[in-house]
Amino acid sequence: MKTNKVKLEKYLKYLRCPVCSKKFQFKNSKTLTCVSKKHSFSIDKGIPRLVSGEFLDKPQKETEKSFSYKWIHRSLKNYGLDNATKRFQHKWYLKRYGWKNEMVFGKFIKKQNFILDAGCGTGWAAKWFAEKNHQSIVFALDLSKSIDVTAENFKSLNNLVSVQADINHLPFPKNFFDFISCDQVIHHTSDPFSTFQQLISRLRKGGILATYVYKRKAPLRELADTFIREKTTKMNFKDCYHFSRAITLLGRSLSQLNIKFNVPEDIPLLKIKKGRYDLQRFTYWHFLKCFWNENWGLEKSILTNFDWYHPKNAYRYEPEEIKQWVKKAKLKMRYFYVDEAGISIKVVK
Repeated sequence: MKTNKVKLEKYLKYLRCPVCSKKFQFKNSKTLTCVSKKHSFSIDKGIPRLVSGEFLDKPQKETEKSFSYKWIHRSLKNYGLDNATKRFQHKWYLKRYGWKNEMVFGKFIKKQNFILDAGCGTGWAAKWFAEKNHQSIVFALDLSKSIDVTAENFKSLNNLVSVQADINHLPFPKNFFDFISCDQVIHHTSDPFSTFQQLISRLRKGGILATYVYKRKAPLRELADTFIREKTTKMNFKDCYHFSRAITLLGRSLSQLNIKFNVPEDIPLLKIKKGRYDLQRFTYWHFLKCFWNENWGLEKSILTNFDWYHPKNAYRYEPEEIKQWVKKAKLKMRYFYVDEAGISIKVVK
């Protein structure tokens, strides 16, 4: 089993200084210095910390703090690894990016040599990729302290390397990766389209990017989100956690009512379509984010709501806006998927 330090030494040749893009020299176990000798970064727990405070504007710094608080929470250290969240995330990922099943996805991954999980959280997707192709090199990258969880959880995976860095200042060569997954992340950056361009710049010709952004919700839900987030993004962690707990308990109560009802006609002005609805889900999608998942339990559901209400950056888009991103970047659309939650695209450079 290789430690994080040993893995770093082996894969250091693929890293670049996020300031000047030059290669690094590995002189000791605590510091990385680029060959220009102008920029140095720390190594802690075998993880290169390639982040500089000057990179981040205030909203991005506050957003990073929100996710650091969230991901180091004890109940989320196995997120995407326990049976309930793993099944959910794997199934949802395949559906959104157009892979029919695990077998089809596995065949795709086996053809990818260099893979980046950009904004990895606890690293469940990076682990998935690394285990499906042991010959690949998978970089798990996150700006937040979740990278410590990833590094600890997967130190036995010799082809998975953890790096703390900003996806707007990627520490890799241009035209490098065969596959980049940036799932449920770029809407939390200060300039999502610029982030999108940064990711594309690290793809080789013919490489594939899979990414997802929040979709703009029904108008009354958007009004509620705007009103609430104006206040919750200014709260401290503890207060926003308690707010998120109250919202989660409301969602649970609505779900436990188990009420189904019919909307007789479309209401286009409110983006409500006729049909049969569960009361909790109808409230969730059209009026108020009050997430609840019985299989996940209380803590994971609370932190899913916290994930929405506390981060300073959380942009929402219309599908046509994302199509324009692809057009401006001169990419080929391989798959386009829109559901109630967001917009997923798989594009080829």
